[in-house]
Amino acid sequence: MRLIIVVAVVCVGCSRDECDGPGHVLKSDGNCYELDDGGVLPAPWLVDDGLAAGLQDRQNRNRGLAAADFDTDGDIDLYLTNPGDPAVLLRNDGTGTFSEWSEAPSTGNDTAVGAADFDNDGDPDLWVGCGGWGAACLDAVFRNDGLDPITGDLRFTEVSADADLGTAGRQAFGVAFGDFDNDGLIDVFVSNKKDWSHGTTSSADQLFHNLGDGRFEEVGERAGVAGLGDSHNAAWLDVEPDGDLDLFVPVLFGDNHLYINQGDGTFTPAPDTALARPSAAFGSAAMDYDNDGLVDLVVSATSGSGWAPEDPGEETVLFHNDGGGAFSVIALSELLGAGAARTMPTMGLTVGDLNLDGVPDFFLGNGEPVSGARNALVISTPTAGRWSDESALIDQPASQDTDPAPYRSYPYRTHGAVMIDVDGDRDTDLVVGNGGMNLVPDTEEPNRLFRSALSATSSPPATLLLRLQGTHSNRDGIGALVTIEGSSGGPVTRFVTRATGFTCSGPAEQLIGLGDRPGPYTVRVAWPHGSTETVTVQRSGLAVDIVEGGAR
Repeated sequence: MRLIIVVAVVCVGCSRDECDGPGHVLKSDGNCYELDDGGVLPAPWLVDDGLAAGLQDRQNRNRGLAAADFDTDGDIDLYLTNPGDPAVLLRNDGTGTFSEWSEAPSTGNDTAVGAADFDNDGDPDLWVGCGGWGAACLDAVFRNDGLDPITGDLRFTEVSADADLGTAGRQAFGVAFGDFDNDGLIDVFVSNKKDWSHGTTSSADQLFHNLGDGRFEEVGERAGVAGLGDSHNAAWLDVEPDGDLDLFVPVLFGDNHLYINQGDGTFTPAPDTALARPSAAFGSAAMDYDNDGLVDLVVSATSGSGWAPEDPGEETVLFHNDGGGAFSVIALSELLGAGAARTMPTMGLTVGDLNLDGVPDFFLGNGEPVSGARNALVISTPTAGRWSDESALIDQPASQDTDPAPYRSYPYRTHGAVMIDVDGDRDTDLVVGNGGMNLVPDTEEPNRLFRSALSATSSPPATLLLRLQGTHSNRDGIGALVTIEGSSGGPVTRFVTRATGFTCSGPAEQLIGLGDRPGPYTVRVAWPHGSTETVTVQRSGLAVDIVEGGAR
């Protein structure tokens, strides 16, 4: 059943157990909805399946999560960082069941991670941020060399020395890929946090310009983006838009930074931008939430953490891109139609389309479970500009594995998370990396997989799976804007990015939900290099390869 219209708004502070009228249901956002045929609600469509899928391994200090088809067999694998313990590389067998590769590339103190094809050879490589906690250290770059023909193991070769990453280690906490000079090569922005452990390491953020021969040049100061705030994440987006990627950097203590690309290799700070807030910003992600062709931003705030006494208690904010560099502020409570601010100590953040209606949904991972905070799941509704709190779908402890030692008590501490199709059934699942509860460092926390059942319903939402291949633009198509129009209904747009939130990285393929829009579909790809590709797809459920300047 689809919830199709808001029929009543429950006043804040009112006590109400049910809605008036047949076929109406009271949702957790406080609104009454009418079902499309007055029937019953479906069973929960997100199912806890991490244990059976082999994903619910134990991690003490999980930080980052990268989802990519590392072995190029057509399904999405996972890489999880784990500071102080070995990283984990999980191979997908095609059904969303995972097994661990024998060895995962690692710095030894991994925090953030990004996966993208920085050498344009057709497979995703790894940039692993080092530090975050403990001693500062150098990031590492690992080139994907494919499967060993004898052992079948996935081969990564560390090329950090050739990449020329410098000699001074830092406390890296965010990796964001984007081609800021449109030369067809993916560049890397690294967000660095303050050195809380020793206080001697620079917190200046870094921008690594891809030189195209396996080397990178650090140009952060010259480009004007070497901010000294305590940053944990960054998001590339084209603000104006003018064809150049701009850069947003959330800052934990101080104003956030929006850097405007000048098209000559340099950036200038945006004046008097609304994006300076929220305070205590932790994560960010770029997307076009209202399908108007302009890239918007969501920025999370870790409010009420207790270790930031100057924290004013702000909530996660959605910034609507008004064009020309202006943004409107929409707080989380406004999205939900709530009367009071919805604050939480948010660390984990990811964006995707879980209900496949063509509008982004948001996952917020709590960073202080000892305070009682829980993860939040915010799902779009059929009412434009209104989302619903559907956290009950995931608010449950993990099933105990065979280890006699129990997990840390629920709720868990969440960092990296991604919304991806783990089993290739054309719906979006939620993968959550847990761990990092440094107040209880020897107690393990389980990672989670919430598998979607939407594709198995009698009338599943329409979808298209797009695989982009840039030729003049970077091969992954990072920075492209995809617009899909059906024979009726409004357009759906997708800004192509790999960084989808805090310490997480999504796959190159784009599973795009189209809701009830019927085909045939017109798909337009505006490539970063400036060209536009248009193809027609006859029906939902198809996978489409689109090559820049060539046929499907």
